[in-house]
Amino acid sequence: MGTIYNSDLQKEAKEAFRIQQNIDVIPSKFDEKIIPVCEVNPKLLRRIKVVKNTATSNATTSTIYTTPVNQDFFISGLMLGVIKDGTSTSIVSTITTTIDGATTILAAIPSITLTAQSEMISISFPFPIKIDRNVTITCTNSTNVANVVSRAVIYGYVDEISAA
Repeated sequence: MGTIYNSDLQKEAKEAFRIQQNIDVIPSKFDEKIIPVCEVNPKLLRRIKVVKNTATSNATTSTIYTTPVNQDFFISGLMLGVIKDGTSTSIVSTITTTIDGATTILAAIPSITLTAQSEMISISFPFPIKIDRNVTITCTNSTNVANVVSRAVIYGYVDEISAA
């Protein structure tokens, strides 16, 4: 029978299995029939549970997603597309949010004056980026232009363990 001496691992087990110490005992030994499985870095192995998108026309800003007030949100990737006709002036389509208190552009597509354009970018973050709590992730078309549409998609997850 194996014994767990790692207090951090016991704490993780207690939180993961929602063990109530006043009712149940946190297991510290493994039977021969039980095989322990441990994620080396659980923050990297979270599953994507949030997929949000929006369309933004002309010179406007649209909210894609508002992060929770009491939990951490990690963005795993995004897509940004823009389409405009030849009568439009120069614009920049962006996906913007707040990271560590600073406004941050996550992606941008610039365009050329009086040129028809259709472009899309897709970014996957191998290490998800933690976005500040209770902030918006937005898609914006800069300047006052007509005949422009941007489509923005973000995907990520809310860290269930970080609730406070």
